[in-house]
Amino acid sequence: MANPYSQTQINPQLQKIICCPKDKSNLIINDDQKVLFCEICKENYFIKESVPILLSKEIIEQNNNSIPSNNENHAFSNTKKAHEKIPTGYQVKQLKSKSKIKRFWNFHKFTKIQKYLPKEGKILDIGCGSGAFESLKNTLNLQNTKIIGLDITPKQVIFAQQNHKESLFVAGSGHELPFKDNSFDAVVLIEFIEHIPKNAIQKLLKEAKRVLKDNGKIIITTPNYQSPYLLIEWLHSKFGKVNYSEQHITHFTPKRMRKALKIAGFNKLKITTTYGIAPFLAPISKKLALKTLKNEPITEFGCRLKLISIASK
Repeated sequence: MANPYSQTQINPQLQKIICCPKDKSNLIINDDQKVLFCEICKENYFIKESVPILLSKEIIEQNNNSIPSNNENHAFSNTKKAHEKIPTGYQVKQLKSKSKIKRFWNFHKFTKIQKYLPKEGKILDIGCGSGAFESLKNTLNLQNTKIIGLDITPKQVIFAQQNHKESLFVAGSGHELPFKDNSFDAVVLIEFIEHIPKNAIQKLLKEAKRVLKDNGKIIITTPNYQSPYLLIEWLHSKFGKVNYSEQHITHFTPKRMRKALKIAGFNKLKITTTYGIAPFLAPISKKLALKTLKNEPITEFGCRLKLISIASK
């Protein structure tokens, strides 16, 4: 399908819900469709290959500053530095990895949340990377939804927009979501929250809550550090292309995740775990791996490797 927009013009549906990340006011697009302007804070935001780059100057400047900071305003810029080490297109490529374990792991982390996703409306994917979730839109039976992917690394979202034209993408920070209040039916954070410093977790969750519609859902997957996941992480960091020991800086257990969501004001919390031995059976028998995954009990207890958390606004 050909992209109906020019190299700079943004989708009208996206233009309706984006706003200035700093003061949440409306953005005005200039005549040549290359710049978005905020009348309140007077900041300009550029559009690159149909993707709005809605990162505040503070985030960009802190990203260029090599001095570490514990301030939550700077936490996401530090995250941006780490994310820029991830190769462009990495997340999508993992779905086609030569390793059957990696393919199973990276595909079924999406199928395991499928039943919690709305079948229509808007879904915000925070930390979308190169668009792995968006690439599976039809597979997950989400044809009647509009997925908007957000990532702090412009090169990843530009790659995503070029390759997944049925979805929309924005370069922005989870600390300053560039979307209007009550814009989304669901917000997903798929293996993203562990990349965020502890002092910025509440800001991220409260921003996600702000952009959710009433009764909208937040769905979070993250490694379960109550499990032997640290061993998996060490092995992947040692022999893989990405050092996850460096990338995963906040470690969640079911108890820590429940506490974080409650503090942020979410309710109707449900936390479960997945990925016991199923992914590691994939090289032996995909059928056996799928059967094992399907028969996992729904519980937050035990030592399975991944947490799935669902909560409502």
